[in-house]
Amino acid sequence: MPLSLRPVESDAEYEAWRQVRMVVHPGERCDSAEELRRGATPDRLLLLACRDGLLAGSGLARPSDTAGVGFVAPWVLPAFRRDGVGAVLLHALASHLRELGLPAVRVSVADPGSLAFAARFGFAETDRRIEQVRSVGAEPVAGRPPAGVQVVLLSDRPGLWSECYERFGRQVLADFATRAALHVSREDWQAH
Repeated sequence: MPLSLRPVESDAEYEAWRQVRMVVHPGERCDSAEELRRGATPDRLLLLACRDGLLAGSGLARPSDTAGVGFVAPWVLPAFRRDGVGAVLLHALASHLRELGLPAVRVSVADPGSLAFAARFGFAETDRRIEQVRSVGAEPVAGRPPAGVQVVLLSDRPGLWSECYERFGRQVLADFATRAALHVSREDWQAH
């Protein structure tokens, strides 16, 4: 069964890429096709994988927020797993990062099957990300902020987020406990 890979270029391909991402990670937000198009850079690669003309998977390769490291994410639709699609995607995505001069590659996994896949290719767990998840609802009214602290809504001062990058954002990023320093550009900071 022939497998083909192609870079995402058209609106229909962006939508197909999104569909795979949303099936593999249901319930997580996925950028719209327009947001993906706006976020395109020469360093980012989005791929579609098709087996016998049917959409089988998609993938992402880009420089990581960790300096000198690339990030890859091969996603395979359930009906096409355990058939080599993920391996082909991973090799193509890693090759793109090698061309960018990024010798180290980071992959994010969310389940035991993905962890086993990553381990098979020599990936090891580092910098474990722990998330706290809680429902948001009627929040208790907090007390007054400490003296000298003013609370404002970002919607009331839209330029504030950009100002925060230089004032304290870079310092905050430097305090993250990771094996290698994070590198978040001003453009990435403003995009999130």
